[in-house]
Amino acid sequence: MIRSAAEILAGVNHADDPAPVPQPQQPAPARPNLDPIDRYVLALVADGHTYTAIGRQIGKGKSATTMHLARLYKRLGARNAPHAVAIAIRAGLLPAPDPGAHQQ
Repeated sequence: MIRSAAEILAGVNHADDPAPVPQPQQPAPARPNLDPIDRYVLALVADGHTYTAIGRQIGKGKSATTMHLARLYKRLGARNAPHAVAIAIRAGLLPAPDPGAHQQ
């Protein structure tokens, strides 16, 4: 007679199983060294501003702003704007959003 996996596992005494192997702690993310303009630009990205609007705020055209952001994302190790914001929050460069606050 062939037993099912469920029947086999039902007869196993799990009390004798060894304790689970602890997983290594994730190291704290390295805090990238960003100058004040980079932090300002990152805050504008986090607030949802377009590249054109960010460029106006920092006195650059859209192309120069795009290049600035590409270099900033590379320094952070980010794939895109949302990833850059997430990295910055984890590294303490931007405040974490207030989950109780409702944005409109």
